Formats: sequence, C-alpha cells, structure tokens
Amino acid sequence: MTAKRDFVTNNYYHIFNRGANKQNVFFDVTDLHRFLEGIYFSNSIKSYGGIYDIKRLPEKFKRFLKDEPLIEITCYCLNDNHFHIQMKQLVDNGISIFMQRLMGGYTKHINKRYHRTDSLFGSKYKSVEMKNNDQLLYTSAYINMNNFKHASDLYESSLEEYVGTQGSNLFKCKKDIILNQFKSKNEYKKYCEDVLKFMLEP
Repeated sequence: MTAKRDFVTNNYYHIFNRGANKQNVFFDVTDLHRFLEGIYFSNSIKSYGGIYDIKRLPEKFKRFLKDEPLIEITCYCLNDNHFHIQMKQLVDNGISIFMQRLMGGYTKHINKRYHRTDSLFGSKYKSVEMKNNDQLLYTSAYINMNNFKHASDLYESSLEEYVGTQGSNLFKCKKDIILNQFKSKNEYKKYCEDVLKFMLEP
C-alpha cells in the first residue's frame, strides 16, 4: 500500500492521510480503538503476523513491542475522515514498514466489518519532515488541537495525555521532547490554544 521512502532515522515527521473523496475512515469508537491497536501492534521490528495473531501470543512474546520499536509516536489525532500522527523514525525504513502494516491492517478491518471493496484512503499517506524545533512544537499543537479545527464529533487525540492525566490505554506518547520545553502542562495547553486561534483564522 505504501512505497518505500527516504525517511531519515532519528528525524521527526508529520504523517497524515484522509479518506478517498473525503469519505469517513472512522465510523464509530470501535474503529478508532482498532486504529490505535494497529499503532501499538504494528510498532515492532519483528513481525509476528496480523493483529489478531499477535493478540493470541503469550504475554512473554509481546515484549518485543516495547523492546524493538520501529518508531516513536509524539502525538496523534484521529478525526472522522482523516488522521495526523507525529513520529520519530528509530530504525532505517521504520516509518515505511510501520505505515504499511498500520494502513493495510486497518483497511482490511474496515472492508471486512462493513463489507466494502472500494479504496478506503484516497492516496498514499503524506509526510512532512520537521526541519527545526519551532516546526516540531507547532505541529504537535496543530495535531493535538486538530479535532477542534474540524469540529469533529468522532475523534481520538493525544491532547488529554499532554494536558491531563488520561490517554490511550494501549500506549503512551513520547512527550518529553515537547513538554520539557514548557514550564508546565498548563503552559503547553496555553500554547496549543494560541495555535488553535491561528488555525481557525479565515
């Protein structure tokens, strides 16, 4: 589903995609949770099969998900018809392998659940390399606040993990690169709110 790309190891990227013809790619909270499961179970150097095969493995074999990751997730937002993820590549070709597994597995889930045969996503996912620290910080806020920009009723984002105490039950974002540049979570929240004002400008 995804072509090999020249992602630079240890660099950060903004990865995003939307549904074909702007159609929804998430239809309910079950789909959101399945995509988050895909993020978690796709993030390993070794491959143990599809997500359902991995979930049947004994717990001792699942430690590879922690010990040998392909990428680090900094933040994410899933909206009804598109997603954004900021990530750092940890090994060569890590992002390409991760995204191929994630999008391929999720598309199979949607096609099976809803008896579909059409394309789910409109094109190959897009990527923007973070060239400097300002871009890294701004993009994190842009992603964390993205559901507010689109007034999405169906969404899942890492914002609460950044400014509150909750987050995905499956994995935690690598937030230090962002939060360590602010005095507190509240200061980062204020930064995100300021970025949102800019995002909402006509």
